[in-house]
Amino acid sequence: MHIQHIYQQGQGLFNEDALILNPTHHIYGVVDGVSGLQAFHQENTSSGQIAARIVSEHFNATNELLPTLSRISIAANDQLRHTMLEAKVDIHDVSALWSAVHAVVQIQPHYIDWVQSGDCMIYAIYDHGLVRTLTYDSVDIHDERALHLWYQKYNAKLIHGKKPDEVTRTLQRNRQLANQPSGYSVMNGQPEFAQYIESGRIARNELRHLLLITDGIYPWLPAYPASKGNPNAFRHDFIEDIVDFGLSKYVEQLCTWEAEDKACLESPRFKVSDDKTGILITF
Repeated sequence: MHIQHIYQQGQGLFNEDALILNPTHHIYGVVDGVSGLQAFHQENTSSGQIAARIVSEHFNATNELLPTLSRISIAANDQLRHTMLEAKVDIHDVSALWSAVHAVVQIQPHYIDWVQSGDCMIYAIYDHGLVRTLTYDSVDIHDERALHLWYQKYNAKLIHGKKPDEVTRTLQRNRQLANQPSGYSVMNGQPEFAQYIESGRIARNELRHLLLITDGIYPWLPAYPASKGNPNAFRHDFIEDIVDFGLSKYVEQLCTWEAEDKACLESPRFKVSDDKTGILITF
């Protein structure tokens, strides 16, 4: 088994992603932290970075016996709630909560267990070339509404260096959808998270690769245009290129494309460059 991984900071002051590499228990994963909107007073870190670290530490533990991936996720969520209470965060204000989403696998001799929340993704690639999407991005549809508003109504322009208030309000309303039936799954200390976490198991028959990524690693639209007949085809092309050329090589190229598109027009997005964390496992 060979493992490639990348952990690269984007344009923010802190890298709010985290990497899970636990060979003792054959657990591997990626985490994407999200800072609360409430003012945070601690030097050299952010609330999103703390949230990501709490999650990764739970999965990186080398205890002799570990519970299931879902139970580890719920324990990390409980710890996040406890940490926020200690920091006197108003846990009844959803926009103030420190948050993290994740994608984690545990490799067994004959099968793979996985767990996921939010917009972190897991793909399985088989010997015959088939790309199988194991997870669902429950955040994308909500972000897409705000992105569409910004591009269609405001031409992706900033007003006095900030996003238009209407766009900001839409993004803030999205926070209220955390762990709700019409929303998305996220570790933010809410007990309801346990109802929305997703998990599963796949057999290792003919499995060649597993790819786990945070949302900072994505298909650059001009290079991978969506097909009308098969809107997921561009994702499969992008994954095949990661497998063929390597995770680091693809991220290097993606960063070049992003740097040449500071207006975020060629591939619509809210940030020029987000944190990028990924793991490519080859069997």
